[in-house]
Amino acid sequence: MAEDALLALLAKQEITEVLYRVARGTDRGDVELFGSGFHEDGTDYHGLANGPVRNILTVLGRSKLLLSQHAITNVLIDLDGDKARAESCFNALHQSRDEAGQLWDEMLRGRYLDRFERRDGAWKISRRVVLWDWSRMQPSGETWFDRMRQRPGAEDRYIFGRRDRQDLVYTDQLPAGFEHEGPA
Repeated sequence: MAEDALLALLAKQEITEVLYRVARGTDRGDVELFGSGFHEDGTDYHGLANGPVRNILTVLGRSKLLLSQHAITNVLIDLDGDKARAESCFNALHQSRDEAGQLWDEMLRGRYLDRFERRDGAWKISRRVVLWDWSRMQPSGETWFDRMRQRPGAEDRYIFGRRDRQDLVYTDQLPAGFEHEGPA
């Protein structure tokens, strides 16, 4: 009995980490990482693209977003042998620039309804349906980051995230000039 409970917890943790990796893939524009969370015959119904997961991967690969950040919350998983259903909420922030050069902020909230299957010992998504619950778009105003980047030496004090594989989460390397010995 305790062993079954432990195995269920481990399966739920693996499923949850798949959800987080897919979100990271979206936010870093990493098509390979996003796709690694789906079985090859998996499907995704995003609205931007529906059907085989390769459709949303194509959209992600062409994305012109300047910023993307997805927070996954309220993960509920129902296990049934080597299958599972998961509902998770997401809060997403996107920033883009239109053809006229205007910067736009987009806030989205919704839910992922995912079917997972464990194949060859690995849990991956076999079908994702995105339920859109709320959104808001507005012109972007000046940000704290804009002000910081205007200050001389800002790049020597702040480490800014990137929407590519040069982000610190991939490189694990501090930019030049950030290494120090002892307290500052």
